[in-house]
Amino acid sequence: MNGWKSPQFLVAIAFAAFALAVSGAYGQCTGGAGSCLVPHPNPGCEDPDCCGLVCDADPSCCTNNWDADCVLTANQVCVGLCGADVSLSCLVPHDNPACDDEVCCEAVCLIDSFCCDVRWDFSCTFFAEVNCDLGNPGVCGDPKTGSCYEPHPSAACDDAECCAAVCAVSPDCCDQLWDVLCAGLASDVCIGSCQPQCPPESVEENEACEQNVNDPCYFPSANPVLQTLPCGGVACGTIYVSGSSSGIVRDVDVWRFIAADADGDGNASVQLSFSSGFEGFAALVPSGRCPPLSSALTSVNSALCIEALSAQVCVPAGEYRIVVAPGTFPAFGSTTIECDVSDRYFLRAVCEDLLCSPPCNPSAGSCLMPHTTPGCSDIECCELVCASDPSCCDLNWDGTCAAMAADQCTDPPVNETCATAIPIAEGTTPIITLGAQASEPPVPPECFESGGVASQADIWFSFTSPRDAFVEVTTCGVASDFNTGLAVYGGACESLSLLACDDDGGGCLPVTSSTVVFDATCGESYLIRVGGGQGTAGLTLTVFGGPDCVNCPADLDGNGSVGAPDIALLLGAWGAPGAADLDQNGIVSSPDLAILLGAWGPC
Repeated sequence: MNGWKSPQFLVAIAFAAFALAVSGAYGQCTGGAGSCLVPHPNPGCEDPDCCGLVCDADPSCCTNNWDADCVLTANQVCVGLCGADVSLSCLVPHDNPACDDEVCCEAVCLIDSFCCDVRWDFSCTFFAEVNCDLGNPGVCGDPKTGSCYEPHPSAACDDAECCAAVCAVSPDCCDQLWDVLCAGLASDVCIGSCQPQCPPESVEENEACEQNVNDPCYFPSANPVLQTLPCGGVACGTIYVSGSSSGIVRDVDVWRFIAADADGDGNASVQLSFSSGFEGFAALVPSGRCPPLSSALTSVNSALCIEALSAQVCVPAGEYRIVVAPGTFPAFGSTTIECDVSDRYFLRAVCEDLLCSPPCNPSAGSCLMPHTTPGCSDIECCELVCASDPSCCDLNWDGTCAAMAADQCTDPPVNETCATAIPIAEGTTPIITLGAQASEPPVPPECFESGGVASQADIWFSFTSPRDAFVEVTTCGVASDFNTGLAVYGGACESLSLLACDDDGGGCLPVTSSTVVFDATCGESYLIRVGGGQGTAGLTLTVFGGPDCVNCPADLDGNGSVGAPDIALLLGAWGAPGAADLDQNGIVSSPDLAILLGAWGPC
């Protein structure tokens, strides 16, 4: 299966991680307050994760009421929520779960929960096409549609430029209908009457409006006073633009930004999130006295109060500058901007260092275990698998990739055959079948309760019973990533005698675990075969009943003591095989006599 890989999704996850850390402060985020995508008079909303994200951006949503602004924010940040715009179109495959039409999303997820739990893939879009009525797309600028600033039942609106700007933020407005949220977006995006909200943790610009003390280009001979913005930091400030007799006077803000290297590869990924009450932009530029905007590594133009994201870039870890200026990148604007609350801006710098590392690197996950990021830690194995299946390095390292790694990169387990069985005792023993193949002889058909998984790959253990007892062998209760099967044999590998077998024993978890119970004889050895797929699990062995048996092979007459009668029996068997062959070398001789004398006395 594919994983969540888009930069936009990972940025949203970074936001979510921060928001969830503080969401405990919002007591209304406990579910049941009302839909997160519909205004209601109560604070909070029914999805706790989405509620925490929204209330982090606007605490009033959890203290007053869940109004249209809260719904708008939910549509922007609640990725993975059915119906949220940020969850993306139901008709287009994407890396996050859910999609932007709530009714369709919920209908599809009833058919295939994968679509809401993991990823909205091609199967999900197929189900959406077959089962959902997603309306008719509208045409921006069509005068028959209706005003951009008033709700109407058709999609799109009559102002082509405003319509395109709104639909870039919320595609539903052009795909389904122009509702109250679309009209509200038009007011924010097209008129510019909004006032950006800065969260409590933000760093406030310490430069007074109308000044340029943090602009190295404005006073080239002076030492600028730059505030530092770290990865994940949030900055708020104001911009001023005014006409003068000598030309346009602009207040350009410059922040010192530190791109941190989290995994030691020397790189960091950076993405800027920017909103403002004026037409402006933010740009990441190299550190220096006055780097030109043409050297910008990434930039983002404001969508007014709607947070806009720059392209994500990988840069060497270290110091940079973030320029905030009026206009549309890369041109400075000349529209008058006053120093009031409507001329504020919000800037966040997001880092996700893993995106800059090659998929095959020592910091990636294990090649033998599925994970949501691409690539794995064994570079040679990773490159080998990705040569066969590029999605393992492009999307995520799923179960198929891990299975390929197990098949192509691992040496067979030492106990892959009956002849190399590993001795075990009571307790739990790890099972590792990675790299194993099916061994001989075949598992009998009567052992196959669920398709014969025991024949796909298997390993062997041996067990010598310490007493006459019932012995239970089970994979129940231990986490397993494959469907296990068990078989227990008596005898030698050349003449195996099946005593018990099981494939899905029932009555315990996981449901694909197995359990066998057999009657063991003191001192007898048994062979335990564990099969299924390739992966890891655990095997628990328990011995019930009776006292431990006495192991006294030198007591040849069986009277409980080694003495003269036993010497007589040993001498009588001298030079031949038999029970007196204590060292089991095939003949009774002086080493056997030495063993008997060493065991002299009661057993």
